Amino acid sequence: MVFLDGEKLITFNRWICHILYLPIAVIVTLTFCILNFLLVPVAYAKHLIVLIGTVTDADETMDELSEKLTRIVTILKFALVGLPFLIFASVIDVGTFMVNLYSKPNDADEKIDM
Repeated sequence: MVFLDGEKLITFNRWICHILYLPIAVIVTLTFCILNFLLVPVAYAKHLIVLIGTVTDADETMDELSEKLTRIVTILKFALVGLPFLIFASVIDVGTFMVNLYSKPNDADEKIDM
């Protein structure tokens, strides 16, 4: 049996941890992706309903017609661009999620380079 010295042991341990962690990371990432993509249309519809409600709500402070027209233009922009943007953001979230799965936490004493 080969005994590993300090640095080789740390490297070997890191590789074994990545290999053993991979199935968990894949399962968690797939769950995250499925839930994320299932909830995007729900979030889009809910936000669209809330935006439409702000135009029709009597409690809103939009007294002038120009303010209501500006809000309607905003709603139309969101209706056209919102869903593709949310789907694109979900794809970016998957990459960020994977990066965070394999990142190590910073020590309290460690200086962070920015």
